[in-house]
Amino acid sequence: MNANSSFQPDRPAFLVDAPDLWRWLSSLFAFLVIVAAWSIVAETLSRDLLPGPIMIVRRICEGWQTDPMITVVSGQPAGLGFHTWQTALRFLRYLSGGLVLGCLLLFLACLHKRSARIMRLLTRLANPIPPLLLLPIIYAAGCPTAALEWTGGIFYPALAVISLGLGTLDDTVSSLEFLMKQAGAGPLWITAHVRWPAVETALLPALKSHGAFTLGLTIVVEWMLAPNGLGRVMKYALSFNSGTLLLSAVMLVVLVATAYEMLIQVFITVRLRWKANAHAF
Repeated sequence: MNANSSFQPDRPAFLVDAPDLWRWLSSLFAFLVIVAAWSIVAETLSRDLLPGPIMIVRRICEGWQTDPMITVVSGQPAGLGFHTWQTALRFLRYLSGGLVLGCLLLFLACLHKRSARIMRLLTRLANPIPPLLLLPIIYAAGCPTAALEWTGGIFYPALAVISLGLGTLDDTVSSLEFLMKQAGAGPLWITAHVRWPAVETALLPALKSHGAFTLGLTIVVEWMLAPNGLGRVMKYALSFNSGTLLLSAVMLVVLVATAYEMLIQVFITVRLRWKANAHAF
């Protein structure tokens, strides 16, 4: 028995040294419990009120290439597959655009303390603003729909990256930076070897929660502005009062979120060499 055995939860012996397998099995068990509860409630109620999971899966398979309800409303032949792909692409554009913008501004803050002070002031002013509140404000200002959609999508990821990064910079040990300066290191070297690694360690695990919120923001933007995507499909479903189509779109959003979480976990495991700390997040 090792020194850390008292801190291990009760689990089979072959899973003690396999945290990845234990985590995936736990997630699979939770998913099966949710599906079982959904099936029981669907059988208890009327299918018009709550379609069962088998009916939803059948609707997704039948309407993947072309869905008649979507075709009637949109005026062009399209299915759930097309709208799922558009949502995934739009979500990645928003998230990557916000990350690139936030990281560039954050790297500038790492280089210059004056820039960091200015960004702290701006983030304190912007943090209380709900991300979706910008959409009607920009729309009232007369901006084009594409600019409005892009601004509303990348606002939250960029703000989250800057806020979290600035907080990490505040926690960076100043004595280490002082020793580096005494050894003749410049601002760029200190940023690349001291400040930015600390920021990256905090940012990567947080991409899970920030990505989930950005996906929800993407659905709302599609509902309000975009001509396609699962958010638009949900709007179509409500116009037809179709619970089956609505739940199909919700299930596809969950699948997109699950795929993103799996990919980001692989990236975190590869990028952060200390896997135990990476999984702790």
